[in-house]
Amino acid sequence: RLSENHMDHDAHLLRRYAEENSEAAFAELVAQVAPVYDGIVKCFKEGGGVSYSEFPHFHADMRELSAPIFEATLLEHRPALHVQRAFLVAVGPVAREHGRVGPLRVEVVAHGEQQLATADAEAALELEAEALTLTRVELSLRHLVEDRLAGFERRAAGHPRYETVARIHGASERMLRGKPAVEVADEIEAALASGPPSDPYAFGMAIDLLVKTERDDAAARWLDLAIEAARAYGFGLRLASLHTQRAIVELGRGVVGNAELDVQTALRLAGARHFMLPRIVGVAIQVALERGEAEAAAKLVEDHGGDNLARERVLVDEYLVSRGRLRIATGDVRDGLADLLRCGEILHSYGIVRPTDWRSDAVGALAELGEEARAERLAREGVAAARAFGAPRALARSLRAAGRVIGGEEGLELLEEAVSIVEPSPARLEAAYPLADLGTELIER
Repeated sequence: RLSENHMDHDAHLLRRYAEENSEAAFAELVAQVAPVYDGIVKCFKEGGGVSYSEFPHFHADMRELSAPIFEATLLEHRPALHVQRAFLVAVGPVAREHGRVGPLRVEVVAHGEQQLATADAEAALELEAEALTLTRVELSLRHLVEDRLAGFERRAAGHPRYETVARIHGASERMLRGKPAVEVADEIEAALASGPPSDPYAFGMAIDLLVKTERDDAAARWLDLAIEAARAYGFGLRLASLHTQRAIVELGRGVVGNAELDVQTALRLAGARHFMLPRIVGVAIQVALERGEAEAAAKLVEDHGGDNLARERVLVDEYLVSRGRLRIATGDVRDGLADLLRCGEILHSYGIVRPTDWRSDAVGALAELGEEARAERLAREGVAAARAFGAPRALARSLRAAGRVIGGEEGLELLEEAVSIVEPSPARLEAAYPLADLGTELIER
């Protein structure tokens, strides 16, 4: 019978932050061995072997186990790499698949706070940046963001490495709370003026902000550089994220063929448990719909577990919008509307007010179901939010949705405004939709 202290010691070794004594990575492999245990026993008795293909998720798990080794040797030394991976990448495939990520991450935060008390100034800022990233990407921890961000911004002020990281986190949070796109984009471009931050997650966040604020040229420039670097070092998981971001930029510009190439590359690199899989699949669905390939879009939903990606998690809003569009496009209007409304509920519950496409798509579905008053109310809310944010394509989409639902002279003016916003831009596909609606309205008159 083990003593209580001995049991506590063994439990500690199953945590990734036990550093060189950690058994967590190998403990995860139990899930690999269990399904083929009988085959292994048979090999000991009769000879032969068990094929790699018999092991579930073999290559994905090997990639996770080897990534820290390559990151530690190919990138600059990161003293808290084991903590970073604990909450961003390797909390454990079994935990992720069964939705137990949140409690594990709370435990990692608590341990990080213990380390902060004894770390030197540089290491403390690194740990604090990682803890802040965790609280921002794990929805169950978002109530901690305001205090943690304020403290990190204060302590990072003037630091050559971490002030930029703090500026990026601050700009990201302000965008979620509804700050205008131009302010957010200007802050990010200023933060990146002296080069990318040393924190790869902050760099990815900065690129994402440029994408969301529709600073396409700046986003494309940084994405090309980041993809080239990630490809040189063989960082497949990071490449999946970057290719997805570039696909979003290309889709916004109307270059659907290039967007498809990038998002298909991302799907092949991502595997089954990538952190950004809801976004990757969501973008792939949008690309398929733009190409008129609804069956291919439906297969993407089926292949990636359907409701598994729709559970409450970061980036779920992007997947729900795409699946909602697909359902509406294939005639399942009520379920499509349910996806879109759920997206709005999730964002609202976490205080995220930046405009997203859920309103624009929900407006048409409500109108189709005969709920004109509700559709008009939501359309007006969408236009107000999009005007406050100020990103051109997002505003044009809201104006188009409102113009179609409101109708009459006001609806015509809204459609004309949508056309005037996107027609001069390189986003030819985005311009085509309000132009078609405006032409139809004028013909009917």
